[in-house]
Amino acid sequence: MDECKPLAYGSMLLGVVVNVFVFTAVLAKFQAPQVDLVWSGKAVMTRRDGVPTLLIRVGNLKAHTLYNPTIRLTLLSRHVTEEGEGFMKKARPGNMLGPSKGQ
Repeated sequence: MDECKPLAYGSMLLGVVVNVFVFTAVLAKFQAPQVDLVWSGKAVMTRRDGVPTLLIRVGNLKAHTLYNPTIRLTLLSRHVTEEGEGFMKKARPGNMLGPSKGQ
């Protein structure tokens, strides 16, 4: 009877290890970030009320309502000093209005 104890303990330990790996794989699958938004490949610059406006189309793949969506956009422009030094300059952020807020 005593010779079966190591085999039983090894079997239990192997079962626990396998359960931990399966649980970790399932948990990682549910916690993986899902792509909810799709961005168009092109943007349009136009004028609205005399103000230059950048229009970007975004699609919601899950087709659920997004409450208070916020998009941050950083514009970098090349700036050359009088001495001839060039660097990227961060532009001042403007107002970002969603489709329902501008009306």
